[in-house]
Amino acid sequence: MNRIFWVAVIFSILISGCSTFQNQPYHPACDNDGLCKNDPPEAAIQRKSCSISLRGDDVYCPAQSKKGFVPVKFSRAVLEYDDNDGHLFHEHQKSLVLQEIKQETQNPLLLIVYVHGWHHNAKPGDGNYEKFDNMLGRYVDGLRRMGMPHRVVGIYVGWRGELFSGPLSILSYWGRQDAADRVGWGGDEATGKRFLFHDLEDIANAMRDNNPDSRLLVSGHSFGARVLSRALLPEMHQKHYQPLGPGSLVVTFNAAIGAEPFLPLYSSSQGDEKSKSPTWLNITSKDDGATSFIYPTAHLLLSNSNLKKTIGHDEDLITHRLGVNYCDGYVISNTTNCGPYELLKKFENVDFWRLEPNPFSFFYLSFINEETAKGSGLWANDYCGLLIEYPVKDSLVRELRRTGICPNVIESESPHATRTRITPAGGYMWNIATDKSVIDLENGGFWEFGTHNAYVQTNVTALLLNLMFKNNTEK
Repeated sequence: MNRIFWVAVIFSILISGCSTFQNQPYHPACDNDGLCKNDPPEAAIQRKSCSISLRGDDVYCPAQSKKGFVPVKFSRAVLEYDDNDGHLFHEHQKSLVLQEIKQETQNPLLLIVYVHGWHHNAKPGDGNYEKFDNMLGRYVDGLRRMGMPHRVVGIYVGWRGELFSGPLSILSYWGRQDAADRVGWGGDEATGKRFLFHDLEDIANAMRDNNPDSRLLVSGHSFGARVLSRALLPEMHQKHYQPLGPGSLVVTFNAAIGAEPFLPLYSSSQGDEKSKSPTWLNITSKDDGATSFIYPTAHLLLSNSNLKKTIGHDEDLITHRLGVNYCDGYVISNTTNCGPYELLKKFENVDFWRLEPNPFSFFYLSFINEETAKGSGLWANDYCGLLIEYPVKDSLVRELRRTGICPNVIESESPHATRTRITPAGGYMWNIATDKSVIDLENGGFWEFGTHNAYVQTNVTALLLNLMFKNNTEK
């Protein structure tokens, strides 16, 4: 009796500081009586302004007047889904997004769709909801640096990624995993319509009809990547290798989903088409404890080994490796750890996603060079990187090291170095292994897990913009 009493007391203490989250929308696009307005409510389509540093690494939202910062402007919308059956709470939310697309008559658009993961939702003040502005600001800045005329419109996809706050929220893992599946798979059995996929398809079609030069980037993180995978993999299995059509790119970061749903894409029957560049990137950091430890621990009792580790941590299925290194020094004076400046400059504007004729490509990212930095009183902000296709044999490692370029990102021979090259989905899907050089937070708090949550980094933005605009495959 005493034991039961104390267990009850401890449980009560643990949940005393918890708040619950309802399965509800936070940005209704209709009046309380259900009548939808013709003019977009401010809560549905927001005009935002932020400030980004000349170095491209710091963003303040809302905008602030600070030396060394420039303004960036964009629009953002919200789509919110019921976690019971995956339907959109308010169809008018999508109608307003389509209206926003059709009203743009001057410039092409870059639509950025983001699906959040565990512990998050679309409630104002939520960490992911607020950081979405930072992500969009970085894309505006990246387009400006590339000289692209596109206007950025962000679409935040919200669902109930958590049931309650507090220390016991860890226990919601399995329930929120199942909810992610319902949101991704959800549909009308009678018509076969899959809600999320259909909504994204409508948005993609409206974008192309309005301006064929517009682009769509659809990304998901952790359980959000699981949502996207459930929604889009059926199209990939049908060999629709650009599931949302021309001009679109799908990116899943640190995806909390096992390998089994992807295995059909690795079969020989999927290899009859060859792509020179990907339409789906699955990017996972080997330093991410959430997907390398928490996920397999939560699935420890499963008998299927293909479900015990995420797709990004299955070494048998990795297709590429990506690493980036900060050039700590003065590049023009050649005192950098990235290699000789004359050599680095040759890789500044390369289409490094097109791995031809070699199975690797160096690249150089310069956000503010030394000359500009001296004039503004700022440090230079330069990076070198290496994208390489698996398998990586020891002979290739030695060849890369002899170049003297970006030595810190050249790792040793890859696992299974004797295997043959694999091309899931005919080469349209790349399963990329990376590390904290690409996904990390400089000043993450104790619960932020930087190597899991840093999906808005400047480097990531630059890499994806390069793929969407410098690579001309499947536009």
